[in-house]
Amino acid sequence: MRRCSHTLGLVLSILLGGGASSLAGQEPAAGRSPDLPIREEVVLRTDRTLYVAGEDIFFRADRLLEGLPGEEDWSSVLYVELVEPGSGTRTRGRFALSDGVAMGRISIPADMLTGWVYLKAYTRWMRNQGPGEFAWLPLRLVNPDHKSLNAGSRNPGSGAWERPLADGDNESPESGLGCRPLQEVVKPGDSVRIALTVGVPLPAGTRAFCLSVAEEGCLSGEEGAFQVASGESAPGASELVRPDLGRSLGLGGTVVDSGKGPVPFAEVSVSLLGRYPDFFVTTADGDGRFLLDMQLDPGDKELFVCPGRIHGTNPQVRIELDFEDAGMPEPLQPFVLSDTEREAARKLALRRQVARVFGAEGARPDSAPPVDWRRDAPFYGTQVERLNIDDYIRLPNLEEVFLNLVPQVQFYRKRGERQVHFINPNPIMEHFKPLILVDNIPVFDLDALLRISPDRVSHIEWINDVYLKGNLQFGGILAVTTRKGDLAGIDLPRGGYFFDLQATEATTAAHRPDYDSGGIAPDVRNTVYWDANVNLTSGGESIIAFPAPELPGTYHILLRGILPSGEVVGVRGAFRVADTLKTRGRDHGEP
Repeated sequence: MRRCSHTLGLVLSILLGGGASSLAGQEPAAGRSPDLPIREEVVLRTDRTLYVAGEDIFFRADRLLEGLPGEEDWSSVLYVELVEPGSGTRTRGRFALSDGVAMGRISIPADMLTGWVYLKAYTRWMRNQGPGEFAWLPLRLVNPDHKSLNAGSRNPGSGAWERPLADGDNESPESGLGCRPLQEVVKPGDSVRIALTVGVPLPAGTRAFCLSVAEEGCLSGEEGAFQVASGESAPGASELVRPDLGRSLGLGGTVVDSGKGPVPFAEVSVSLLGRYPDFFVTTADGDGRFLLDMQLDPGDKELFVCPGRIHGTNPQVRIELDFEDAGMPEPLQPFVLSDTEREAARKLALRRQVARVFGAEGARPDSAPPVDWRRDAPFYGTQVERLNIDDYIRLPNLEEVFLNLVPQVQFYRKRGERQVHFINPNPIMEHFKPLILVDNIPVFDLDALLRISPDRVSHIEWINDVYLKGNLQFGGILAVTTRKGDLAGIDLPRGGYFFDLQATEATTAAHRPDYDSGGIAPDVRNTVYWDANVNLTSGGESIIAFPAPELPGTYHILLRGILPSGEVVGVRGAFRVADTLKTRGRDHGEP
């Protein structure tokens, strides 16, 4: 993923009226802002349009961008939610945008009710445009264990379909696409080979194609290629929400004094715990609002947030929810399945049950492994001075340790309060307060720190120089690491608390479940084939091959791409899996 350039920083500063932190963390407008010079749009494509509860939805999202020159990028994180009318968001996740594309999967809870559901996608920046500008992709969901319909499936509504798909049988004259199986009838387990062709030059900037193969009735080209407008009002936004930039994930919020309103210019620190610890710090603006840009590898994270000490206040940090819960499209039409769709849903549910019985649902798709871009080291690196407690004789407390073994760090009292000072001839050090950490968590009670027994400490590290972190400078760093990672029993700083954060998910570009066509394992593929990143060249032909399903019937192929204008173009194909039992019967003269 490209890092944001100085040009983007300048653009952001102009849009937000100064420093990036000045408007960070503010609430978005309820509707669309008509005056945004930079606008984003998301187009969603999924592996199917009919699902059963408990499955995964595989998707590709293309972010279209207007208002930035050249090859500059903007938002780096896509927010995806699965919304059940009447119940709200049921599943959500963050996905990294690389060159404007996010690919992944999102799980359907097993207790979701039959009916219309929406796959919703947007960026932080799109929250300024309002939920009416988000991508809302309607999907059909069937839960064979629950007969009730969800709240959005009973009555027809007035939502509008947008961006129809150019569709054909095996060729699309408008786009020059071709999608043709080399054999129209195959036997179960045989190799299915599909020829994908492009007969006309593709416009520059055409996105990669998506290829879906699934049971007849599971792939509605119309539903799979449309967005839904939510009809939200647009009063206009006076305050902007910053986008996630570069490789960063934005964490916003407000610092408040209990019962007294916001705390201006308060310091806020966030400790990332776990195998790859990190530390983030910033200063709130005059209204107590802040936004931290954090670089996190994929997966769920445990964080500790803490406000800095300000005399005469009791500061508390309120984290802003960065998922947007506002807005909901009205139901488009009653939830009715055709005979073909009903039969497809029956087969989907059957294969799902077989997968649970045989344990085959654990077969995972092809996924890009998360990249461990951090070293197994603290955020301040390894160029530090270090004291290993076990290298010296035991002393009664840390105060004696510092006094006898770490003369560069001196503790003293000033106006009755414990202070710390780093011995350094650089006079600039005196203008900045030091950063004191125990197990990567800020500590302000220095008396409690010095009372820690050295038996509970593994090592002490320190940097005896000015250290820049975030938008703050520190007059040195002192980091104490305990043996058990339990802060050696000292109290957490006042106003601090732990919370879990869902970072970006790993990229999932393809869904090709393991299937042994030799009959050893059952075929439980509800999506026979899915590739969200098919690159085609004008005038060329690509051959895609995969094992045919075990169940006889008609299977549809859907190839879709996005032109630079945002238009979705596509073409269909189909093949049939023969019923081998009936074929053998005819071969032996049976009726």
